[in-house]
Amino acid sequence: LLSHLKRQGRAEQSISGGWFPYGKKHQADSGLIQSVWVLLDIIDRVEYHSPGDFPAKVIFFSGGEIYEIVYVAVSQEALIAHALKQDARQDSRRIVLVEEPDQIPLLNFPNISGFCTVSSSGQVLYYQRANGGT
Repeated sequence: LLSHLKRQGRAEQSISGGWFPYGKKHQADSGLIQSVWVLLDIIDRVEYHSPGDFPAKVIFFSGGEIYEIVYVAVSQEALIAHALKQDARQDSRRIVLVEEPDQIPLLNFPNISGFCTVSSSGQVLYYQRANGGT
């Protein structure tokens, strides 16, 4: 994934080894980093993966289905929900990566398969709505 982003001119590696958006101040994209942790958590079931377009950070194929990992920062719930309600693509399932489980009730848009969080150590925890709750 990182080599693909580098070839596209979307990422570059710093002297210390970190990866950053090309031409930008070297500041880590925590949403992309967390999305890669989610991808790595399920990589044994992934047939193909690629960088996504806003608001998806990563897209992948698994079991004949298209999935998007959509990162939602705190206070960006309305923006992301609005963008995805207007999205004409109905062929992908969405794994919604949130910073805090309290964000889940604020998110309502098509094709949500589930929610997850990623700890600072890279541990992924998954959530699903049950009758409107989490």
